[in-house]
Amino acid sequence: MILQQPISGKGISPTTSVWLLLFLFFSSSMTAQTDRYWSHNFNDASSMLAGAVVGGGAGISAIYYNPANISEITQSNLSITASLFSYNFYDYQNALGDGIDLQLSHITVEPRFVSYMIQPKNNERLSIELASMNIENTYQHYIQTVDQHIDILENLPGKEDYSATYTYKNQYRDDYVGIGVSYKLTDRLWLGGSMFVSLKSLRYSESISIDAFPVNQAVLDSIPFYTASYENRNSVRYDQLSIIWHFGVSYKINNVSLGLKLATPGFQVYQGGKNVVKKIKQSNITKPGSSEFLPNYLIGDNQQGKQLNLHMKTPFSIAAGATFHSPKDIQKSFYVSLEYFSSITPYIFLEAEDSRVSINNDLIQVDSVNMLSYATGARDLFNLAIGYQWKISKNTLLLTGFKTNFNYLKGVDYYTAEGLNVTDKINYNVYHITGGLRFKLLKHVLMVGLQQSIGVEPNQPQIINLSDPVEFNTVEMAPLQGNREDNMLVFYNGLSIFLGAIFSLGGAE
Repeated sequence: MILQQPISGKGISPTTSVWLLLFLFFSSSMTAQTDRYWSHNFNDASSMLAGAVVGGGAGISAIYYNPANISEITQSNLSITASLFSYNFYDYQNALGDGIDLQLSHITVEPRFVSYMIQPKNNERLSIELASMNIENTYQHYIQTVDQHIDILENLPGKEDYSATYTYKNQYRDDYVGIGVSYKLTDRLWLGGSMFVSLKSLRYSESISIDAFPVNQAVLDSIPFYTASYENRNSVRYDQLSIIWHFGVSYKINNVSLGLKLATPGFQVYQGGKNVVKKIKQSNITKPGSSEFLPNYLIGDNQQGKQLNLHMKTPFSIAAGATFHSPKDIQKSFYVSLEYFSSITPYIFLEAEDSRVSINNDLIQVDSVNMLSYATGARDLFNLAIGYQWKISKNTLLLTGFKTNFNYLKGVDYYTAEGLNVTDKINYNVYHITGGLRFKLLKHVLMVGLQQSIGVEPNQPQIINLSDPVEFNTVEMAPLQGNREDNMLVFYNGLSIFLGAIFSLGGAE
């Protein structure tokens, strides 16, 4: 439904703007998109080696990094993540105008990885792994208010109370449930494959509400309830089920292990929970340099279910890695992995039925059918990871690592057609430093580790300028806000604590 209600004035353009876990006998409930491919951690040795394990040494997470290396586990075992503590701090300086920042800090505690390794006794060349894991889980929720006593309404004497509220919420999760197999062709060559069912879930909303009302008594006496206002609200939600395949090969010679993994794009098999809402309204805004009012308007639309078509795309990727073991001590090893992700041409990932919006005046001319549709895309990129492991006692290994985690949306032009929306506005790279200990206790393994994550990006465009507003901004064609500057400084700092355990189900290690 679209409502265009003249109230007494003029309009601007509609501005651009569980945990499904089913694994063997375990189940749990579902609880935001990072725009990076390497944000996952699996709470085992691979996490503390920064994921540099395509060539070998992935342990229970081989089903994801390179299924050919599932055969490195020589006995049946059950792996359960005890817990993961993550502290994340976000600081977006000047995000809503000069001196108006967005800040958020939060702590999460949740299970992340469950794996069951099967080593058939009647076929020692074959290894099978079942696993459930979280690939991505982000949550950001900001609320910021701005109150000023300024003269913003051109045709009213004296100052006005200017009040604005910005709200942003983004909850994104991607969980995998999969099965993988590895087969030993020769003493040096392994082949493997894995199939994952991926459940993606997005809960996104963003809104800005601005009011300016006079405090001059003479104005109040003549117009007691006069308020200039602007509001823009958007929300999106969806669930998607898709299938992804990984194929791997591993070759070992002397003290070197080489690996290669191919990951296919996701094949969508289900879409549901779809809902999109948009509302824009403006009232009592005068035309710049004139006492004439711009038309008031209220535009709203809401679509759900079969009215919306979801087709999220994921890239093709290819990863290569090598593991070098010391000739004198196989527990002293160096790891390196490199993964390439293909580009995705900008496209409409959530397509709504036509929402015809027509506003035509001497300031704004808009004719858009895409008011509820959302676009995205991705640039191609490489990520690099390195790791090092050495023995510090008979039953204790020390592991360290470093990896890049580049943002795939930086520099991508989402707007393939007029009126499309996006859910991602702040894009920055993240770098991870990891380290931890792996203890062997009888036939079982315990692990504890840390990850420090840092992201800094200067000179980002502001989300909105509420620090220096004007009644109507003729540059951005928006009321009660100023021109956005490219002076937002993005800073992210994350600290994660890994705790994990592998329980042997019999056999010698």
